[in-house]
Amino acid sequence: MSKKTTVMTSLLALLFTSLSACAGKDTKDAAAVVDYRIHNDQFELTVVSQGCTKKEDFDFEVRRSGQAGDAAVLVIRNREDKCKRMPFAMTFQFGLSEVGLRESEKVRLLNPTTSLKPTSRS
Repeated sequence: MSKKTTVMTSLLALLFTSLSACAGKDTKDAAAVVDYRIHNDQFELTVVSQGCTKKEDFDFEVRRSGQAGDAAVLVIRNREDKCKRMPFAMTFQFGLSEVGLRESEKVRLLNPTTSLKPTSRS
């Protein structure tokens, strides 16, 4: 591949990425989740933040299968974090009832996952 082709391909990829990011700004998106766990009747959620993420920025969709006791959770970010800080992992705690879960359910997360070290707790 020639240098000119490589540069052109890179520019097109950058343009596509920028346009995709702009198109999704006002829509609810599945949150990129670093980790989650259920502990002491709490749903603990670790997500990527750029400094402005708040607990209120998330909604949950719970999907139950035909199997009793199984639930799949989709975490939805309803407000984009527009701060300019270097991305970091931030942990929030929600009561099971806030998420829509029952104590005895086996939970599976539907969100894409990413890896960052947790650095802050709220």
